[in-house]
Amino acid sequence: MEIEFDLKDKMSAVESCRVCRSTNSSLYLIVRRAEGDLNLFSCHACGSLYFDGQSPASAYADIAPNSAFWLDYVQAGAGISSMLEPLLAVAPHLRGSLIDVGSGFGFVVDFWRRLGNTAIGLEPSSYGELGRQLLGVDNRSIDLETFRTENPKETFDVVFSSEVIEHTASPKNFLDGLVSLVGESGTLILTTPSPSVVSSTANPSELLSALSPGFHYCIISPTALKSMLEEHGLEVTVATHGVQTYVWATRTRGLTFSTDRFDWPMYLAYLEQISDTPDRHLSSGVLCRLFKDSLNTRDFERATSSYAKLSKLARSAYGISLESPEISSLLENKQPMTLLDQYPSWLGNALLFGALHVGFTRGDYRTKVRMLDAAIRVLERRVEVERQFGQEAAHFLPFAREQYIISLRESLESDASRHQ
Repeated sequence: MEIEFDLKDKMSAVESCRVCRSTNSSLYLIVRRAEGDLNLFSCHACGSLYFDGQSPASAYADIAPNSAFWLDYVQAGAGISSMLEPLLAVAPHLRGSLIDVGSGFGFVVDFWRRLGNTAIGLEPSSYGELGRQLLGVDNRSIDLETFRTENPKETFDVVFSSEVIEHTASPKNFLDGLVSLVGESGTLILTTPSPSVVSSTANPSELLSALSPGFHYCIISPTALKSMLEEHGLEVTVATHGVQTYVWATRTRGLTFSTDRFDWPMYLAYLEQISDTPDRHLSSGVLCRLFKDSLNTRDFERATSSYAKLSKLARSAYGISLESPEISSLLENKQPMTLLDQYPSWLGNALLFGALHVGFTRGDYRTKVRMLDAAIRVLERRVEVERQFGQEAAHFLPFAREQYIISLRESLESDASRHQ
């Protein structure tokens, strides 16, 4: 798969803008794929980007319930903290009923109900059913339109939809449907990829993740989102946060929104609650997130506990010793999204942050070097082989390489001091 920005072709779009229906657009880039090229157009009226053609986002239809895609999702792909961030960015904290439209596995639904609130999720794809089985959440296998038809008068205190609208062929109709579910004093929270990521100078992994060729119909501009929601009389706040656009639209005055107030203790406590689920892929993925984020937030007691549990589970469930990993079979494998039963997609993160933990708590710099060497190799493979899902690996790779150089110096200094 290749992405071309330097275009000489002046072709016109077959479809009008999927967001505002304007025909004033120009070709922005072409995604070259074996299964057929995809043309991304830039709308000059609303600033959004959209893939041309009748069915540019049909990849989900080919994903089976037992697909490696879902293993990757629960092991590492699902950004649980990113899902909860816009929800916890509201002050005062929201309460009451919640509906998550496009709930995926159901992490937000599960988090919300464990706080003592009522929550349901709408997820027509197969991994919504898996989430219902493994998390025990009220994930319903229907889409938004079907739910509205069956429940025409039902509204909610919080209507949540994260990274979904870009998968819809008619974003305005989808947004209108979301607004119809917002209660009298309710709040709509929405996230979607930011169009600012789509440039020739962008990080390749971030660019590919934002485009998600075959999965996304469009990337909507913040201006278009704000305009469509203000038409409904809502008070709208839009923010670009990293590679995402966050939107809060509310009927309630007096709420404030800030991504600087994420409640890490609440999030980590939630991960702890679900870390002992029977499914090894889910539990190990949660434990790796718990360990990494505990370490990053300096909750060292929780990090030590979760690292011990993760190390034990890695050995019993996958036959992997984190401190002396055998990864040759993984590195030889050039097929994306395979061997996840043996080498889970969290492995690179576990090796990287495990190495830091071992060095910090035990001063075992030789083991730290060995783990960082393995971490770099695993992360590099993730970026190279699983490009569309390698955004986090690409983010951590420079840090891992930097830490490897530091660990070599630490190991040499430690060896020298022992021989004095």
